[in-house]
Amino acid sequence: MKKVPGGQQICTREYIEAITHAGFNLAYSTFEPANSLTAKITRRIDRQPYRYFVPKNTAAEVIRLCNQNDTRTVFLNVADLAPIAEDLKQHDPNLEIIMLSHGLGSVDYLHEIRTQNWGSHFTGLRTSQVHFLGQQIVEECRQRRWIDAVICLAPFEAEIERWLGVKRILQISRTVVRDELDWQPLDGQIGFVGRLDHPPNLEGLRLVLQEMTKRNASDIDVRIIGLPGDVGDKLAKQFPFATYLGSLPDEALREEAASWTCSINPLFCYARGASTKLAVMLGWGVPVLTTPEGMRGYSWPGGPPATADTPGAFADAALAIARQPAVREKAHAKTLMALATPYTIDMAAQAISEFMSVKQAEPAHIGKR
Repeated sequence: MKKVPGGQQICTREYIEAITHAGFNLAYSTFEPANSLTAKITRRIDRQPYRYFVPKNTAAEVIRLCNQNDTRTVFLNVADLAPIAEDLKQHDPNLEIIMLSHGLGSVDYLHEIRTQNWGSHFTGLRTSQVHFLGQQIVEECRQRRWIDAVICLAPFEAEIERWLGVKRILQISRTVVRDELDWQPLDGQIGFVGRLDHPPNLEGLRLVLQEMTKRNASDIDVRIIGLPGDVGDKLAKQFPFATYLGSLPDEALREEAASWTCSINPLFCYARGASTKLAVMLGWGVPVLTTPEGMRGYSWPGGPPATADTPGAFADAALAIARQPAVREKAHAKTLMALATPYTIDMAAQAISEFMSVKQAEPAHIGKR
């Protein structure tokens, strides 16, 4: 996976492409996260959400760029930049600030503390963790006072933004790039690609592997690709029919995926953003088995890929695809149908163009309460 960009980078690229196709000429202000020793120590001592991540001069640089290019629209990419919205509005109340959301920190932090210690029900939960989750939600709500609109990836995130008080929200879907490989599946081989330190990924994979254990999966080889390595090794040790392959570069990953009967994407809770590797596997033409939660952020004009909505049903479906060529071909046909009529950048660009042409009747609040 070393040559395959991360999910946030891929989503950022799609946002930029859609906004550009919608007719915007973009000027870019980039920054490196505040990772100095001082910043790290400060974050450890004064642990507050969305603090000490963005360098102090970021807002001033954005204002300079706005003045230089005579622009009054600012797109803030990712929620980590939301804290500078207040400074931007205080400087120029007429700036239109649009958040390009990749999901909220509170969404994933809830699952992080829920699934810690390889559990699923807040094992070893600390009061400080509950306090921090509450701080995140309050801060996310406070930040929205200064943001005029949010563009997000998944319908459930649009509803969260409404809950936080945003009045103008657009949800656009992820796209799939068609780049089919030479699919030559081997009976019994199932693949998984994803971050193993992402709580929803790890929990979903473990739940399905546990269900497969109950169903005697001795003839199955679940091939796991992702980091960190210690988690992958632990999974392989716990489940004898799982093989951990570590991290693979792009070409090696393509070669490996070509031998899978299916690629599984077992998420059973809503996580932030969208499952980027779902689009990669679909684009490669590998049969995909996912869940309603795993499909968040995508729309399927031609119909969705194969799905299952519980760990037991998911395990049954994956084993049937791995063992039965006829079932496998049906799953493959669903993948090809999803590829045949995908959601496109042009669709996203049209939605953004229409959304941006309707100005907000009341500006974001810029005074103090």
